[in-house]
Amino acid sequence: RAAWRRFQDFENRRSSKHSRAKKLFELMGIEVFYDPSAEHVEVMTTDPWRAVDAIKCAGAIFLGPASTEPVGDYFCGTNHVLPTGRAARYASSLGVADFLTDTSIIAYTPERLAKTGAQIEVLAEAEGLDAHANAIRVRLNNQ
Repeated sequence: RAAWRRFQDFENRRSSKHSRAKKLFELMGIEVFYDPSAEHVEVMTTDPWRAVDAIKCAGAIFLGPASTEPVGDYFCGTNHVLPTGRAARYASSLGVADFLTDTSIIAYTPERLAKTGAQIEVLAEAEGLDAHANAIRVRLNNQ
């Protein structure tokens, strides 16, 4: 029962968002099929750029009749790998960055560790990572 109520609440919120977005497009004089987090969104109006800011989640936005999906899929620099299943809410299309790695470089000074060590220790203990908390304690005691 509780799960059903949560589902209904979700559907009501989603429907409300749909209605707000639809009204926004109508106010702009834009008539569109609205699918939140769609893989492809095509805007076919005389001034498609007016709609761009209103579209919050989409795999790709195609503006105007010449900007058809195959242009985006094969030629203009984006690609055919777009987030599907409403994944555009939290994911982007596949790009060069997906094949690169990032490395964090951390270079704390003993002075900075003295200032923040107690907070780091509390966070480590809250996560149940005793060895992390102890690593801070040992370094603070050896300064």
